[in-house]
Amino acid sequence: QSSAKGIQEVLEGRLTHRRSNLIGPSVGKQGIVFINDMNTPTPEIYFAQPPIELIRQCVAQFGVYDRKKLTFICLTDTVFIAACGPPGGGRHEVTRRLTRSFPTNGMPQVGAAAMTTIYSFIIVSFLSNQKPSLPATLQELAQPLVDATVEIYQETYCTFLPTPSKSHYTFNLRDASSLVSGMLHSSYDYKSSLKLVKLWAHEGCLVFRAGAWNDAIVIDDKDDIDMPPLSEPFDIEEKPNQLVFADFPD
Repeated sequence: QSSAKGIQEVLEGRLTHRRSNLIGPSVGKQGIVFINDMNTPTPEIYFAQPPIELIRQCVAQFGVYDRKKLTFICLTDTVFIAACGPPGGGRHEVTRRLTRSFPTNGMPQVGAAAMTTIYSFIIVSFLSNQKPSLPATLQELAQPLVDATVEIYQETYCTFLPTPSKSHYTFNLRDASSLVSGMLHSSYDYKSSLKLVKLWAHEGCLVFRAGAWNDAIVIDDKDDIDMPPLSEPFDIEEKPNQLVFADFPD
């Protein structure tokens, strides 16, 4: 948990003391302070957030108070950039006293329809452009696998929310892209639909199951892959941790 004292110590430690009451980057340079997850400090019993107020003071009043001498230290040649997510999962509302000092840009999440369009084009093109051509039964699996990929990403993103105690839960579009990318790097000697589904399950375990390794909701002994977008359940005898696809030199 961040504290106002800790933030001030980091700020003063990274900047140069030009005078006793003036700090900033080296002369001739511009300092940029990036604050990630700005809305994670937990409000106190009466809703005060000292770390947020210290940032507000730096941005709005261009300085901080010396904690020993109680004199005001001016901050120069430094700009602040901050990022935060919507409230929930350990994140809180940011006070208007702070947001009024920042130009705000919103970046909404990519929806399921957009993800389906993007990954459908990639996987369908990959399976349909192989030489020699793949059987029609394999090419028909492209869209169901895309739908399954989007669904598992949406479920994982909504279920495993990042919190201060589980800050590694940072699932984003890179994870879904990693699953698709793993399939694109595979060899082309698919013998059956089951082998293609095994590859998809293997890449999904590498990306999503590994990212939530310490949560009881992840079950190791799942015996089959039965995602609703798939037209039929594919019985897989191996456990997820036994689905091994790897590169070996010829």
